[in-house]
Amino acid sequence: MITDDSAWSTANAEKEGPKQGWRGGLAKIGIKLSKSAKEQEFDRDVLRIMRKLAYPQNVPVISLKGGVGKSTSTITLGSTLAKYRHVSDTVAFDSATDGSLRRRMPVEQNRSVTSDARLFLSSVQERAKHKQSLSGSEVKVQLYSNSAGLQALVAAQHLKDYKLDEDEFHQILETLHHEYMVNLIDTSPERRVPTFWPTIQTAHALVLVTTPNALSVDAAKRFIDLIRNSKYQNLLARTVLLWNNAAPGKEVVINVEASQSYLVQQLSTRNDPSTCLVEIPTDEHLAAGGEINLKLLRKDTRRQFERAAALLMDKLPDLAVANHELRAGDDDKEL
Repeated sequence: MITDDSAWSTANAEKEGPKQGWRGGLAKIGIKLSKSAKEQEFDRDVLRIMRKLAYPQNVPVISLKGGVGKSTSTITLGSTLAKYRHVSDTVAFDSATDGSLRRRMPVEQNRSVTSDARLFLSSVQERAKHKQSLSGSEVKVQLYSNSAGLQALVAAQHLKDYKLDEDEFHQILETLHHEYMVNLIDTSPERRVPTFWPTIQTAHALVLVTTPNALSVDAAKRFIDLIRNSKYQNLLARTVLLWNNAAPGKEVVINVEASQSYLVQQLSTRNDPSTCLVEIPTDEHLAAGGEINLKLLRKDTRRQFERAAALLMDKLPDLAVANHELRAGDDDKEL
């Protein structure tokens, strides 16, 4: 993880002068002022998001409870990363074959582009018979994309009974690694699916999504306990907790401060919320449940996802992390 503050110098951005707010307006007419503290913080976060990676990294986006905005968060976070990284190296992968990433991406206008994890897998396997792999263009023509530059491999439609197995999951992920450095994996809330533990095993960092809802917070606690009692405790310190106020559900009767404090204690070695917790405000665009467009988010919502993206990039390890090999289900048997 990145710990050296000097790595993110904003000196060059400061020379450009302010671009936001009234200071930016005055700069346009030639009145030079220094940037505000908020704009300097924004510049710093953008530099953190733009961090170069030496090898592909996997980031499962997880909740053990459905309906918390996990898929929406996956696309919004991925879009934020793609917008500022400028190198088209961010992809979202719907490993839950009944997932909903498809609804969060724009309708593809190019009829030659058909995104379907099952068909993508078939093309990968067909090439593998001849000891070949898909070219970059053959990969990208099977992914949806949005205005921020995010690519997405979405689940097949009308095939809820179809489940990826462990080998299929690895084949897809390995192929995406040829083209993408940041691989967000929208993970099934059902831990008994064949891909659950392989997803954890290959993770370099995690995004845990919860809401101010008793059932959702309980699910977050159960997931943390699950990881602590597995072979992957190192992932807890590399987890970003998205507290999604945009999808509170019906059972909101919890002590929010106490719940957040407990979760932070489990995820932060310094017991510091700024090292793991990002609150997402209520936002009509996110709550609509359709295509995500960063331009339609409230300004404070967009800013929180920028903070989450910067924090996530900080948590990705500098060196390859080789998790212990674990067959899917072993940890479930231990609990």
